Amino acid sequence: MERSELWEWIALIVVILLWWPLVFLGWFPLPYKIFVYVASVATITNVTVRRVRRVREGLRYSQEILDAERRAQGPPPLERPRKGKS
Repeated sequence: MERSELWEWIALIVVILLWWPLVFLGWFPLPYKIFVYVASVATITNVTVRRVRRVREGLRYSQEILDAERRAQGPPPLERPRKGKS
């Protein structure tokens, strides 16, 4: 696991822990609720953008590998015309 992935997981766990008092106790001051909402949205948005970017990079790399393999194989052989069929 890369270091950036580890930090993403830690950030998500922190967001979950921030929600626990709201879920179990029910009432909390308005500034805490605002902080939790803003922190949650910011963290989840950041993690999602980073993961989508990583997936796209991986797909781009895979496509480059496949393209390189196709170029290394050369052009496909030509088929001979079949006799008797037009």
